Amino acid sequence: MKTRIILLFSCILLFTFHNISNLKPQNALLTNISQKDNIEMPKSHLPLDFSLSSNAGNPDRDGDFTLNWTMYEFADNYSVFWYDTNITDINKSLNALANEILELEYSVQGVVNDTTRYFIVVGHNATYNATSNVIKVYVKFGPPSSFLLYSNADDPDDDGTFDLIWEPSDGADNYTVYSSIQYITVINNATVVPRQPGIEDTIYSIFSHPYGVYYFKIKALNEYGDNLSNCIKVNISDPTFNYKDNGGDKKDNDIWIIIPSYNIFIIIGLTFFISIITMKRVKKK
Repeated sequence: MKTRIILLFSCILLFTFHNISNLKPQNALLTNISQKDNIEMPKSHLPLDFSLSSNAGNPDRDGDFTLNWTMYEFADNYSVFWYDTNITDINKSLNALANEILELEYSVQGVVNDTTRYFIVVGHNATYNATSNVIKVYVKFGPPSSFLLYSNADDPDDDGTFDLIWEPSDGADNYTVYSSIQYITVINNATVVPRQPGIEDTIYSIFSHPYGVYYFKIKALNEYGDNLSNCIKVNISDPTFNYKDNGGDKKDNDIWIIIPSYNIFIIIGLTFFISIITMKRVKKK
Protein backbone atom coordinates (compact mmCIF):
# COMPACT_ATOMS: atom_id res chain seq x y z
CA MET A 1 0.00 0.00 0.00
CA LYS A 2 2.77 2.41 0.93
CA THR A 3 4.57 1.58 -2.30
CA ARG A 4 1.48 2.52 -4.35
CA ILE A 5 1.10 5.83 -2.50
CA ILE A 6 4.77 6.68 -3.10
CA LEU A 7 4.47 5.82 -6.81
CA LEU A 8 1.30 7.91 -7.14
CA PHE A 9 2.91 10.86 -5.38
CA SER A 10 5.98 10.59 -7.64
CA CYS A 11 3.79 10.61 -10.74
CA ILE A 12 1.99 13.73 -9.53
CA LEU A 13 5.31 15.51 -8.93
CA LEU A 14 6.66 14.55 -12.36
CA PHE A 15 3.46 15.75 -14.07
CA THR A 16 3.52 19.05 -12.18
CA PHE A 17 7.20 19.65 -12.91
CA HIS A 18 6.66 18.87 -16.61
CA ASN A 19 3.84 21.43 -16.90
CA ILE A 20 5.77 24.14 -15.06
CA SER A 21 8.84 23.67 -17.25
CA ASN A 22 6.68 24.13 -20.37
CA LEU A 23 5.08 27.40 -19.24
CA LYS A 24 5.76 30.29 -21.64
CA PRO A 25 5.42 34.05 -21.18
CA GLN A 26 2.35 35.53 -22.86
CA ASN A 27 2.84 36.13 -26.62
CA ALA A 28 6.37 34.69 -26.62
CA LEU A 29 5.72 32.61 -29.72
CA LEU A 30 9.25 31.91 -30.84
CA THR A 31 10.56 28.39 -30.60
CA ASN A 32 12.36 27.51 -27.38
CA ILE A 33 15.99 27.65 -28.44
CA SER A 34 19.36 26.69 -27.12
CA GLN A 35 21.33 28.50 -29.85
CA LYS A 36 20.24 32.13 -30.31
CA ASP A 37 21.88 32.44 -33.74
CA ASN A 38 19.57 29.83 -35.29
CA ILE A 39 15.93 30.58 -34.52
CA GLU A 40 13.66 28.65 -36.85
CA MET A 41 10.46 30.57 -37.62
CA PRO A 42 7.27 29.49 -39.41
CA LYS A 43 7.59 30.17 -43.13
CA SER A 44 4.07 31.58 -43.49
CA HIS A 45 4.31 34.46 -41.01
CA LEU A 46 6.23 35.92 -38.10
CA PRO A 47 4.68 36.61 -34.69
CA LEU A 48 4.44 40.34 -34.06
CA ASP A 49 5.28 40.73 -30.38
CA PHE A 50 6.51 44.35 -30.63
CA SER A 51 6.70 47.02 -33.30
CA LEU A 52 9.73 48.14 -35.35
CA SER A 53 9.91 51.42 -37.30
CA SER A 54 12.53 53.84 -38.64
CA ASN A 55 13.04 57.47 -39.63
CA ALA A 56 14.45 56.52 -43.04
CA GLY A 57 13.17 58.44 -46.04
CA ASN A 58 11.34 56.80 -48.93
CA PRO A 59 13.73 56.47 -50.57
CA ASP A 60 16.39 57.29 -47.98
CA ARG A 61 18.73 59.94 -49.42
CA ASP A 62 21.96 59.34 -47.52
CA GLY A 63 22.02 55.79 -46.12
CA ASP A 64 21.96 56.96 -42.50
CA PHE A 65 18.86 56.40 -40.38
CA THR A 66 17.67 55.07 -37.01
CA LEU A 67 15.66 51.95 -36.20
CA ASN A 68 13.24 52.28 -33.26
CA TRP A 69 11.11 49.62 -31.60
CA THR A 70 8.60 49.39 -28.79
CA MET A 71 9.51 47.64 -25.56
CA TYR A 72 8.65 43.95 -25.24
CA GLU A 73 7.75 43.25 -21.63
CA PHE A 74 9.42 39.81 -21.48
CA ALA A 75 12.66 40.75 -23.24
CA ASP A 76 15.89 41.21 -21.29
CA ASN A 77 17.73 42.52 -24.38
CA TYR A 78 17.45 42.78 -28.16
CA SER A 79 19.36 41.81 -31.32
CA VAL A 80 19.09 43.57 -34.69
CA PHE A 81 19.36 41.74 -38.02
CA TRP A 82 19.21 42.66 -41.70
CA TYR A 83 19.01 40.85 -45.01
CA ASP A 84 18.75 41.83 -48.67
CA THR A 85 15.44 40.01 -49.22
CA ASN A 86 12.32 39.69 -47.09
CA ILE A 87 12.93 37.95 -43.76
CA THR A 88 10.82 34.87 -42.97
CA ASP A 89 13.29 33.03 -40.69
CA ILE A 90 15.76 34.16 -38.07
CA ASN A 91 18.76 31.98 -38.90
CA LYS A 92 22.49 32.06 -39.50
CA SER A 93 22.13 33.53 -42.99
CA LEU A 94 21.01 36.90 -41.56
CA ASN A 95 23.47 39.71 -40.90
CA ALA A 96 23.64 40.73 -37.24
CA LEU A 97 23.95 44.47 -36.63
CA ALA A 98 23.75 44.31 -32.84
CA ASN A 99 23.57 41.49 -30.31
CA GLU A 100 21.76 41.60 -26.97
CA ILE A 101 21.60 45.38 -26.58
CA LEU A 102 19.44 47.09 -23.94
CA GLU A 103 18.41 50.16 -25.97
CA LEU A 104 15.18 50.49 -27.96
CA GLU A 105 16.92 52.03 -30.99
CA TYR A 106 19.88 51.41 -33.26
CA SER A 107 21.59 53.82 -35.68
CA VAL A 108 22.28 52.42 -39.13
CA GLN A 109 24.99 54.23 -41.07
CA GLY A 110 26.75 53.92 -44.40
CA VAL A 111 24.22 51.91 -46.39
CA VAL A 112 25.45 52.10 -49.98
CA ASN A 113 23.54 53.76 -52.80
CA ASP A 114 20.77 51.92 -54.66
CA THR A 115 20.38 49.28 -51.95
CA THR A 116 17.31 47.62 -50.43
CA ARG A 117 17.57 46.20 -46.93
CA TYR A 118 15.10 44.41 -44.67
CA PHE A 119 15.35 44.71 -40.89
CA ILE A 120 14.00 42.76 -37.92
CA VAL A 121 14.61 42.90 -34.16
CA VAL A 122 14.58 39.89 -31.83
CA GLY A 123 13.84 40.25 -28.12
CA HIS A 124 15.61 37.74 -25.84
CA ASN A 125 15.17 36.38 -22.36
CA ALA A 126 16.78 33.37 -20.69
CA THR A 127 14.44 30.87 -22.31
CA TYR A 128 12.50 32.38 -25.21
CA ASN A 129 12.78 34.92 -28.02
CA ALA A 130 10.21 37.17 -29.68
CA THR A 131 10.28 39.03 -32.99
CA SER A 132 9.24 42.41 -34.30
CA ASN A 133 7.71 43.09 -37.69
CA VAL A 134 10.00 43.34 -40.73
CA ILE A 135 10.58 46.76 -42.32
CA LYS A 136 12.05 47.59 -45.72
CA VAL A 137 14.38 50.52 -46.42
CA TYR A 138 15.43 51.55 -49.92
CA VAL A 139 18.48 53.80 -50.18
CA LYS A 140 18.83 56.00 -53.26
CA PHE A 141 21.21 58.93 -52.99
CA GLY A 142 19.99 62.21 -54.39
CA PRO A 143 19.10 65.82 -53.55
CA PRO A 144 17.36 66.53 -50.22
CA SER A 145 13.65 65.78 -49.99
CA SER A 146 10.84 68.36 -49.98
CA PHE A 147 10.09 70.15 -46.72
CA LEU A 148 7.93 72.95 -45.28
CA LEU A 149 8.90 76.30 -43.76
CA TYR A 150 6.83 78.30 -41.28
CA SER A 151 7.39 80.92 -38.58
CA ASN A 152 6.06 82.00 -35.18
CA ALA A 153 5.85 85.67 -36.21
CA ASP A 154 2.61 87.53 -35.50
CA ASP A 155 0.70 89.20 -38.33
CA PRO A 156 1.66 91.94 -38.16
CA ASP A 157 4.69 91.30 -35.96
CA ASP A 158 5.27 94.26 -33.66
CA ASP A 159 8.92 93.80 -32.66
CA GLY A 160 10.67 92.07 -35.57
CA THR A 161 11.80 89.18 -33.36
CA PHE A 162 10.67 85.74 -34.47
CA ASP A 163 11.87 82.28 -35.51
CA LEU A 164 11.92 80.61 -38.90
CA ILE A 165 11.25 76.90 -38.38
CA TRP A 166 11.30 74.15 -40.98
CA GLU A 167 10.85 70.40 -41.21
CA PRO A 168 14.00 68.28 -41.54
CA SER A 169 14.75 67.53 -45.19
CA ASP A 170 15.84 63.92 -45.63
CA GLY A 171 19.40 63.78 -46.95
CA ALA A 172 20.19 67.44 -46.23
CA ASP A 173 23.69 68.22 -44.94
CA ASN A 174 22.90 71.87 -44.20
CA TYR A 175 20.52 74.74 -44.98
CA THR A 176 20.69 78.34 -46.21
CA VAL A 177 18.17 81.05 -45.25
CA TYR A 178 17.12 83.54 -47.94
CA SER A 179 15.06 86.73 -47.64
CA SER A 180 13.65 89.27 -50.06
CA ILE A 181 11.25 92.19 -50.27
CA GLN A 182 9.52 90.32 -53.10
CA TYR A 183 7.91 86.89 -53.27
CA ILE A 184 10.68 84.33 -53.85
CA THR A 185 10.27 81.87 -56.70
CA VAL A 186 13.93 81.44 -57.64
CA ILE A 187 16.93 82.36 -55.53
CA ASN A 188 19.15 83.74 -58.29
CA ASN A 189 17.07 86.92 -58.35
CA ALA A 190 19.02 90.06 -57.47
CA THR A 191 16.52 90.93 -54.72
CA VAL A 192 17.05 87.60 -52.90
CA VAL A 193 19.64 87.85 -50.13
CA PRO A 194 21.32 84.82 -48.46
CA ARG A 195 21.04 85.66 -44.76
CA GLN A 196 22.79 82.64 -43.28
CA PRO A 197 24.46 79.69 -45.09
CA GLY A 198 25.60 76.37 -43.61
CA ILE A 199 22.92 75.98 -40.93
CA GLU A 200 22.74 72.43 -39.57
CA ASP A 201 19.74 73.06 -37.31
CA THR A 202 16.10 73.43 -38.44
CA ILE A 203 15.45 76.78 -36.76
CA TYR A 204 16.79 80.29 -37.41
CA SER A 205 16.10 83.18 -35.01
CA ILE A 206 15.74 86.78 -36.19
CA PHE A 207 15.95 89.68 -33.75
CA SER A 208 14.66 93.27 -34.13
CA HIS A 209 14.19 93.05 -37.88
CA PRO A 210 13.39 96.40 -39.59
CA TYR A 211 9.71 96.99 -40.30
CA GLY A 212 8.17 96.15 -43.65
CA VAL A 213 6.95 93.12 -45.59
CA TYR A 214 9.56 90.41 -46.14
CA TYR A 215 9.62 86.98 -47.73
CA PHE A 216 11.69 84.00 -46.60
CA LYS A 217 12.73 80.71 -48.17
CA ILE A 218 15.09 77.90 -47.11
CA LYS A 219 17.43 75.89 -49.34
CA ALA A 220 18.45 72.36 -48.24
CA LEU A 221 21.75 71.12 -49.68
CA ASN A 222 23.85 67.98 -49.98
CA GLU A 223 26.53 66.78 -52.38
CA TYR A 224 23.93 65.61 -54.91
CA GLY A 225 21.97 68.87 -55.19
CA ASP A 226 19.48 71.02 -53.33
CA ASN A 227 15.79 71.56 -52.69
CA LEU A 228 13.77 74.66 -51.79
CA SER A 229 11.10 75.07 -49.15
CA ASN A 230 7.89 77.00 -49.60
CA CYS A 231 8.03 80.80 -49.41
CA ILE A 232 6.48 82.57 -46.42
CA LYS A 233 5.63 86.24 -45.78
CA VAL A 234 6.33 88.12 -42.57
CA ASN A 235 4.77 91.55 -42.02
CA ILE A 236 6.62 93.66 -39.45
CA SER A 237 4.74 96.74 -38.29
CA ASP A 238 6.21 100.24 -38.14
CA PRO A 239 6.93 100.97 -34.45
CA THR A 240 6.18 104.70 -35.02
CA PHE A 241 2.57 103.88 -35.94
CA ASN A 242 -0.25 103.56 -33.42
CA TYR A 243 -2.80 100.88 -34.29
CA LYS A 244 -6.30 101.07 -32.87
CA ASP A 245 -9.42 99.03 -33.54
CA ASN A 246 -12.94 99.11 -32.17
CA GLY A 247 -11.91 97.40 -28.92
CA GLY A 248 -10.20 94.04 -28.56
CA ASP A 249 -7.63 92.16 -30.60
CA LYS A 250 -7.23 92.78 -34.29
CA LYS A 251 -9.21 90.48 -36.56
CA ASP A 252 -9.16 90.12 -40.33
CA ASN A 253 -12.43 92.05 -40.72
CA ASP A 254 -11.60 94.83 -38.25
CA ILE A 255 -11.33 98.40 -39.49
CA TRP A 256 -8.03 99.78 -38.29
CA ILE A 257 -7.32 103.48 -37.95
CA ILE A 258 -3.68 104.22 -38.70
CA ILE A 259 -2.51 107.40 -36.99
CA PRO A 260 1.08 108.37 -37.82
CA SER A 261 2.29 109.80 -34.51
CA TYR A 262 5.00 111.96 -36.02
CA ASN A 263 2.40 113.60 -38.33
CA ILE A 264 0.38 114.68 -35.27
CA PHE A 265 3.28 116.75 -33.95
CA ILE A 266 3.79 118.33 -37.38
CA ILE A 267 0.08 119.22 -37.60
CA ILE A 268 0.08 120.69 -34.08
CA GLY A 269 3.19 122.73 -34.87
CA LEU A 270 1.80 124.05 -38.13
CA THR A 271 -1.49 124.94 -36.43
CA PHE A 272 0.33 126.84 -33.70
CA PHE A 273 2.51 128.66 -36.26
CA ILE A 274 -0.47 129.66 -38.41
CA SER A 275 -2.35 130.85 -35.31
CA ILE A 276 0.53 133.18 -34.31
CA ILE A 277 0.76 134.67 -37.81
CA THR A 278 -3.00 135.19 -37.91
CA MET A 279 -2.96 136.91 -34.50
CA LYS A 280 -0.16 139.27 -35.63
CA ARG A 281 -2.10 140.28 -38.74
CA VAL A 282 -5.21 140.96 -36.66
CA LYS A 283 -3.23 143.20 -34.27
CA LYS A 284 -1.79 145.25 -37.20
CA LYS A 285 -5.28 146.00 -38.41
